[in-house]
Amino acid sequence: MLKKSLKKRSIKKWKGASRTLAVLALTAVFLGLLPGVVQADKSKGLVLLAGNSAGKREVVYAKLAATGDVEQIYVVNHFQASRKTQLIDYGDYESVTQLTGKTPPRLVGNKITVEDAEGHYYYQGNLKSRDLPWHFDIKYRLDGEEKSPESLSGASGRLEIDLGISRNGFIDSSFMDQYALQISIPIDPDRAVLLGASEGAVVSYAGSVHQLTYIVLPGSETVIEVLLDVDDFAMDQIVLAGVPLSFDLDLEDLESELDPLEELTDGISELNKGAERLNSGYKELLKGYQALITGSQQLAQGGTDLKAGGNQLQDGLGEYAAGVSQYAGGVKDLSQGYGQLDDGIRKLQGGAQELQAQGQALVAGSAAILDGLDEILDGLTQGGAGGGPEFPVEGLGELLAGAQALGDGIQQFQLGAAGLTNGLNTWIGELQDSKQGFDAGASQLPSHDAEGWSIYLGILGITDTVQIGTLAGILAGYSELTQGYKGLLDALLNEQEGLPVLAAGGQDLSNGLAQLHASYTAGMDNPEGPGFLAVLEILVGQLMGLADASEAEIQAMLGELVGGLNELKEGYSEIHKGLGLYVNQGVGGLAAGLSGTKGEPGLSGASSQVKEGLNELETGGAALSQAGSELGAGMKDLNQGLSEYLAGVSGLKEGLVRYRLDGLVPYRDGLGEYADGMAELGDQTSDLKEQFVEALKERLADFTGEDYEVRSFVSNLNKDVISVQFVMMAAEIPPVNGK
Repeated sequence: MLKKSLKKRSIKKWKGASRTLAVLALTAVFLGLLPGVVQADKSKGLVLLAGNSAGKREVVYAKLAATGDVEQIYVVNHFQASRKTQLIDYGDYESVTQLTGKTPPRLVGNKITVEDAEGHYYYQGNLKSRDLPWHFDIKYRLDGEEKSPESLSGASGRLEIDLGISRNGFIDSSFMDQYALQISIPIDPDRAVLLGASEGAVVSYAGSVHQLTYIVLPGSETVIEVLLDVDDFAMDQIVLAGVPLSFDLDLEDLESELDPLEELTDGISELNKGAERLNSGYKELLKGYQALITGSQQLAQGGTDLKAGGNQLQDGLGEYAAGVSQYAGGVKDLSQGYGQLDDGIRKLQGGAQELQAQGQALVAGSAAILDGLDEILDGLTQGGAGGGPEFPVEGLGELLAGAQALGDGIQQFQLGAAGLTNGLNTWIGELQDSKQGFDAGASQLPSHDAEGWSIYLGILGITDTVQIGTLAGILAGYSELTQGYKGLLDALLNEQEGLPVLAAGGQDLSNGLAQLHASYTAGMDNPEGPGFLAVLEILVGQLMGLADASEAEIQAMLGELVGGLNELKEGYSEIHKGLGLYVNQGVGGLAAGLSGTKGEPGLSGASSQVKEGLNELETGGAALSQAGSELGAGMKDLNQGLSEYLAGVSGLKEGLVRYRLDGLVPYRDGLGEYADGMAELGDQTSDLKEQFVEALKERLADFTGEDYEVRSFVSNLNKDVISVQFVMMAAEIPPVNGK
């Protein structure tokens, strides 16, 4: 539609210019495919275009003489309104012409108004001005002599064409600085042979027409030279298209080319690290020799102190043996006292089993109530032998009595669960006290395996290998028992998996049963609604009252009673289901936790393991106490040989001092300067590749158009401009007689 309208109206304006208009229309379509802003994700190959925006688009068409002088400029303005709206545009136009739509544009001064525009709307404005952002100067020389374009039709010889491009200082400089020019010079191979052209040309071949194409970057002023050998010369229009240069220069393709810079950076970094290590090692060497000198002064005194310390160690071993005996006695008392605690666990186990049996009885009673409700409903809805509703008065009384008994049973069941939980918490507290006492005693002794105890005994001065082996075996076994008992206590008292979890579950069970009892027995005045028992009492009373009522009275209330009983039954089904969960999963889980399941010993089994562990610790404690008494014997020979060791120390200091002064100190300053220089070099080249890429990006920034904001060519009053493009065409040099 746009191309047809442009063609019809342009023919009226430019008489006889059919070929020019066709090329202009094709060029406009081509430029319309170019995005105003292009953003590309290289890895995805996706390009986002601004083609669906509701903003304004301008295509500036200019008719040039064959010399480059501007003869006429008109602008095709495009809007896309999503609904009927008034369009307001601005431009210094001589006249405006409707291209599409139902409403013509109205020009008053420099303001253009379009009423009720909707969808795509195009209008053409013919500018008063003849200024473009560029000055074009096209000169022709035939065999070295300058010629006018009109004199070149049918000419033969060597033709030079110079196309000069310069800045127009009267036009907003942003267009020149941000827009690239694509210049297409047509060459008819039957009339001209291309001999030479300015650098940067791309020659394309399309059938019988050759195109010489140039791209002039934004801000560039240049002269394009073309040298032709012509015969019966003619040439179509030269087309110059101006578009914003907006593209993303991706430097990733240079990555492999710049890899040597990274290798250089890595090499300098490694050299710097080596210098740092060399300087640091040198300093450490100086410190080490100073420490050796200082240590040599302390060796003699240290030997004396070591001998005195040996005597103190022997005394300490005696105290250690006494402590071991005291600890073994504490373990014995703990083992004997734990028997009462184990008996308590057995009672908890029996209580849990009894509570589970009580719960099963409650579940059975609850099921009987549910069956009773079904029986009453069947009697009311299906009738008795006489065909009317049946009122089992005796059954109603039994149902109510059973429901009341169930409420009492739930309360007793809750009290039993609370008692079981309290018993668990009491046992946890006693177990924590037992662990605290055990940990306090165990902290007096180190924990090692047989090899570790052998080393420890050797340090204490025991040299008899047989004695070391015997003692190490006893101590290692006791350490293993101690750690095993400690691990068992830790597992039982673990907050996530041990007894506290079981106690918490018991508390939740008790609280849930208390809530169940409260909701079951709630009266009619309860703010949250009456409980099952209260509603059942009312319904039973109503049913008993209807037993002697007339048939009309029965029929009047029967539907309401049946509906109430059904609702009561549905609500009680949920109570029955919840009671079953409390009994089977809640109490059942507690009972399983105490008694154990297949493959799991349970709390009762764990208590037996604790008791057995304490018995083993009590047995091993006696042997440990005896072993502790024998440790002191290993210190008798500890002080021997110290005098011989101290004799060789006196001459060490002098040799160390001389080597430090003569062999180390002279290199200190030079190594420091070398390390500082390498550190500075490493800092300056740590990102050599990034510095190079950044510098390259700065050089290319002028051609990326990253921050350019598109503005209207015709008026600064126009806002929300999506794109502005230029199409300029120099007049053709026609063939002689139009052939």
